[in-house]
Amino acid sequence: MRRPILLPVSLLLCALLAGCQGYILFAHRFLEQVKQSLDPTEISAWAAETMADPPPDGRIPKDKLPASVTTEWPDKHKQAWLAVCSTSHVIIAWGGGFGHWGLAVGETNSFLGNGNYFLHWTNDIYVWHEIQR
Repeated sequence: MRRPILLPVSLLLCALLAGCQGYILFAHRFLEQVKQSLDPTEISAWAAETMADPPPDGRIPKDKLPASVTTEWPDKHKQAWLAVCSTSHVIIAWGGGFGHWGLAVGETNSFLGNGNYFLHWTNDIYVWHEIQR
């Protein structure tokens, strides 16, 4: 019963005491949304299939995104502005003038440390938010 309250309190405490940036709080909230609404097995299988035969220009059409992204998050799906793919990773991005965030799936050395804040979800799946200073 205490667990649902623990995360928000922890995040608030982090923000107050450690001076957390807004993108850190947003990334943690986004991770919780992802955990509650997306299927990691579906996301991993979709990413593996997509990486096996990446589009020539690297861009994935919105209608080719995983079903759980398009059915569980219809409003966010409409705002997904970019999905890119290589043979080592897939990135789905949302956002606009106040920042960008999304999912990253694949080999971590191909996308970690590129100026974004990453949180591990499961196996080869991460959520991320661009670092804003």
